[in-house]
Amino acid sequence: MSVSTPSATSPGPADALSVDELARAAGTLTSTVRMYQSRGVLPPPRRSGRRAFYGPAHLDRLRRIDELRRQGFSLAGIKKLLDAYETGATLGAVLGIGPVGPRRLVLSAPQLAARFPGLGLTPEVMVDVMAAGLVVVRDDAKYVVLDARVLDLASALGTLGVPPERVMTEWRAVRSITDEVALRFAAVFDDHLRPPFAPRPGDDPAVALAQASATLDRLMPLAKAMVDVALDAALTRTVDRLVAGAP
Repeated sequence: MSVSTPSATSPGPADALSVDELARAAGTLTSTVRMYQSRGVLPPPRRSGRRAFYGPAHLDRLRRIDELRRQGFSLAGIKKLLDAYETGATLGAVLGIGPVGPRRLVLSAPQLAARFPGLGLTPEVMVDVMAAGLVVVRDDAKYVVLDARVLDLASALGTLGVPPERVMTEWRAVRSITDEVALRFAAVFDDHLRPPFAPRPGDDPAVALAQASATLDRLMPLAKAMVDVALDAALTRTVDRLVAGAP
């Protein structure tokens, strides 16, 4: 599920909605919108003087709230789910099962530059960084690092003397390989491990989600272990060849 956050920029005529217009667009009541906002499930609007404006991201989240309510989730549970998805947490982390997953960081331009020592963050470099899937830019000019662990690895490789440009080249190559590995294990899950998702009447829909999450959280470490073992064997073979061919 992908959930966007309201833009920090001033809404233009095409996307500025009053609370009544937002409610009509979502097919709900104005009082319901205000209730969601008071409960913290719907983010507050952008204000200009005494006027309040809602944008497409509010409408998107409002529709997701209504969808989850129809599935039987409480408002507290919905807030937890949507907030977690916005920060990149896995479903297992939301339910308290399994690993936390990627660590996101929100940084200013100077803070981001400090994380890439020796690599001037020119527009060309930023395009490269974003194309590599490392960073996305928000409407408020802040940068979201999708997984801080990559920065840690880049720093460690830089300490060994690997230039930042080569780190990014290898990251893109490895990511392409691991995308294929992930698809293979997704097929394993679909073919052999997927539990029934559709709850019976009266069942808590969160139970089916928890079962799926628990299964995935048992599968993911095994997938990672298989990749580790295969990579360790490949590196060993490669090192042996390098040593054998050394003068």
